[in-house]
Amino acid sequence: MGKLAFLFTGQSSQYVGMGRSLYEGAAVCREIFDCADRILQRSVRDICFQGPEEALNRTENTQPCILTTEYAAYAALSEYGIRPDAMAGFSLGEYGALAAASVLSFEDALRIIKVRSKAMQEAVPVGKGAMVAVMAPDAGRAVAISKEVEGYVALSNCNAPSRLIFAGEMEAMKVFQERLKQEGMKNTVIPVSIPSHCAMMEPAQKALDDVFSSVKLSAPNVDFYMNTDGEKEHDVRRIQEKMVLQLCVAVQCERIIRNMLHDGVDTFVELGPKTMYSKFVWEIAPQAVLLHVEDMDSLRETAAALKAR
Repeated sequence: MGKLAFLFTGQSSQYVGMGRSLYEGAAVCREIFDCADRILQRSVRDICFQGPEEALNRTENTQPCILTTEYAAYAALSEYGIRPDAMAGFSLGEYGALAAASVLSFEDALRIIKVRSKAMQEAVPVGKGAMVAVMAPDAGRAVAISKEVEGYVALSNCNAPSRLIFAGEMEAMKVFQERLKQEGMKNTVIPVSIPSHCAMMEPAQKALDDVFSSVKLSAPNVDFYMNTDGEKEHDVRRIQEKMVLQLCVAVQCERIIRNMLHDGVDTFVELGPKTMYSKFVWEIAPQAVLLHVEDMDSLRETAAALKAR
């Protein structure tokens, strides 16, 4: 039997109503949402369940809401006694994975995210930056196009061969989109208020490093694959360095997936709203078993499938 990996989804997967089913159906999930409200001193639950969408899409809200929802999904699945061999998180999801792998507590993950989201938004005010997803068989061509655009545009997520994400200055990104359109390359603006994983986030690094230094970190209790290079990491000092670096360099999602496959993973469970990560896995390894948990129905289905392995 192959290995099992848990994948934690990232920003842009949010939707109004996410987490409600888990909150209403599982006591452990209620405890997690209540903990988030207490730590952050505001209602994560209300923003998740009621929105409005505009409020949910603001970075300072999106990040704690997704973290809470995906960690609740993880906790609910853990109640069935299911333990993975490997973990990774997509961008923001790396914080959910850190908590699940016992590198830090969920409470400390929330505290870090509170600082991170504020520092990221302050680094680039709303309306000054953007992110665009490119979906095309020749998505690599978009890298060359980005270098031809005047202004700052950078590759920020290497998700799969036909799925890349770019980040940069708002006006330059508009020109970039127009060039993509001329080339017949499908693209869409990502619903975020900041350009993540690019040099524009450098001003946020010190605040993030400082808050990481204030919490207790432990070695992960499973194989832990990191965004910055796609490699396994167990050294606590290096984990902190890579989490700070993650703000400013491209997320190596495709490399993570390929390394997991090479190491014997054949079953992937995505935790959190929607199934963003699963699309990348399917493109790279259509033979892999893909499951997810975002509500009570998918929780029961996934638990049953894993118990039957």
